[in-house]
Amino acid sequence: MLPCLPQPTILPPGHVSHFRRSIFTVPVELAQHILSFCHPWDVATFSQTSRAAYALVYHPTDQYLWRQLFAAYPFDSPHSIADIACKREKVDWKGELTSRMKVERVLFDGPMTSSDKQHVLRTLVTVIEDSSWAASQYRSDCNIKWLKRLVQHSSLLHNIYSVPETQDDAQDYARLRAYLALSVIDDRHNMPAHMKLLDRRDYSRAYVYNLLNYTAENNWGPIRQDGSVDWIHAEHLVNVVALNIRELPGNWAKTRPPTCMEGPRTSSFSSIRDFDDWAGVEGTR
Repeated sequence: MLPCLPQPTILPPGHVSHFRRSIFTVPVELAQHILSFCHPWDVATFSQTSRAAYALVYHPTDQYLWRQLFAAYPFDSPHSIADIACKREKVDWKGELTSRMKVERVLFDGPMTSSDKQHVLRTLVTVIEDSSWAASQYRSDCNIKWLKRLVQHSSLLHNIYSVPETQDDAQDYARLRAYLALSVIDDRHNMPAHMKLLDRRDYSRAYVYNLLNYTAENNWGPIRQDGSVDWIHAEHLVNVVALNIRELPGNWAKTRPPTCMEGPRTSSFSSIRDFDDWAGVEGTR
């Protein structure tokens, strides 16, 4: 037999506000643990209900809540991100998560201002670079799944392929496009998209095969004078390789170069090789 439930206590009007505030009388650690099971957007909504809620979320004494929210979203393991940032200062989990949530809001809801555009570009480049490291070291692909969702369901591709560029963000745009490696619609029945792809192929070929773009000043490659990567040149190289492969006969037409959108791959060879077998081909005959 189930035990009888106690009768609810009816408080006088003067005690109602005190009763509502009692949620904040529990230990802070317990309140943060409860919030860690919520979606980040729900936590943000909760923080707007009162000053106490705002302080609990945005001014905690440690980063436990934000670290748990980051891992539960999910993004790649906090341990892998911490290792990536081991040479930097202490990881700002709140900054990492809110930065990515802002990218989602801008790409899915819009509109995108100039400052938003810069934020989206820089954040996505950072996530892609961290994802490659996490995938190779931890076989983790949470960030990659998040990127795929943005590419497939948001306005990301429209913005990086169609929005006019300025001189300041041209390198950032090209860098992101090079990482995505032409993640565009390649449908011959969709003539506008197909024609854009052909135009991009012709433009990239003209750039790559122009010998004037290879000088001693850029080390005969996609290098800028300050030693950094010339991502505009690198993007054209990616375009030419990817699109040239598609024009080859047979099964080559279905071949795609690896991109940042792929998950970690297992490898059958050992990471330790003799110097004489640096390419890992011994015993393959």
